[in-house]
Amino acid sequence: MQDNPFKFCPSCGSQSPLWSDAKKIDCPHCGFTLYMNVASATACLITRRGELLLTVRARDPGKGRFGLPGGFVDPGEGAVAGLARELAEELGLSVAEERLVFLYSFPNSYPYKGIVYDSCDLFFQLELSDSEGEPQARDEVSSLSWRRIDSVRPEEMAFGSMGRAVSRFASALG
Repeated sequence: MQDNPFKFCPSCGSQSPLWSDAKKIDCPHCGFTLYMNVASATACLITRRGELLLTVRARDPGKGRFGLPGGFVDPGEGAVAGLARELAEELGLSVAEERLVFLYSFPNSYPYKGIVYDSCDLFFQLELSDSEGEPQARDEVSSLSWRRIDSVRPEEMAFGSMGRAVSRFASALG
């Protein structure tokens, strides 16, 4: 469990709200409760001719390390719609949602500006054809790299959940 990231109650401003358990902050002064629920995030294993598309992260956490295109699901958005949006933002790809095939889900921790967010990472797969053109690094991506799937080591990935997904995917392919 992380230390209480809040010095003041978000509701009344009193000092030292209590970090009650792994997901809840309570204010003894006003009774406010803040739940730190798990966030939903998506990522896509994009393949073409036996290679996997890796992004190089342009921002922390994991700046400069390999990642998979994707990101957090926005409020009011489903996981598949969120992933399709992220693929457009990060790679300039317009992908029909029905082409995204669900593979796995793993827990993950996402440290950002002093708070560790727990996430449920949902992994999908997309096979690109040669006629669809080349994805472009945009938004939070500094560059792209196509690699043979069996050559990607889990420890190269920015997040443990991504390493697990890539490893399981490579094992399933044989």
